Amino acid sequence: MTAPRRVLLVGDDHLALEGVARLLDEAEGWSIALENEDDPDAVVVDLDAGEAADRLRSLADRHAVLAIASDALSSREALAFGA
Repeated sequence: MTAPRRVLLVGDDHLALEGVARLLDEAEGWSIALENEDDPDAVVVDLDAGEAADRLRSLADRHAVLAIASDALSSREALAFGA
């Protein structure tokens, strides 16, 4: 059996991130990474949080990133930054 993939959740919308966390918790092979872990396998970023959008580029350089965007402009920016 392989170790579960660790996913770091970034953003200020606790309701959205809690929903993602609950889905991952119920899915086999995934676990939630803690903020202070050195190297998560992937990062989910809620782009409605300004600070999270600022961190997106540096995160995408080191990790697989899934961005949660509420509009087309945010989606395009996320893709431009490497999500």
